[in-house]
Amino acid sequence: MDDFSTRRLSEWTLLRAMTLNEPWDAENLLAASNWLRLRTAEESAVTTALEVLAESDRTRRIRNIAGMALPGNRRHSCRTRLSSGCALGTLPSGGQAHPMPMMLSHRSQRTSFM
Repeated sequence: MDDFSTRRLSEWTLLRAMTLNEPWDAENLLAASNWLRLRTAEESAVTTALEVLAESDRTRRIRNIAGMALPGNRRHSCRTRLSSGCALGTLPSGGQAHPMPMMLSHRSQRTSFM
């Protein structure tokens, strides 16, 4: 078996162990590929795995996705602000915030030479 196949098999084994509530090592999850960590953050209902990723993952994207997926959403998010009485688009201090921040991609900045 090549290196990729060996790694992917070990990641599927780790995913299976987490899903079936069998013993698994948090360090193995954090050392896994972006594919497994992102898949776990987006699709897993295993609270322990989500907590590990939300607190210690090496990428902000996966930390945020895992934090938002936690039961009860323990991270401060729009959902928790809404439930605490804040209206969408307003800040607790009374200031206004845009409900959906604009993000420009490199595609929107392209110019045509024709």
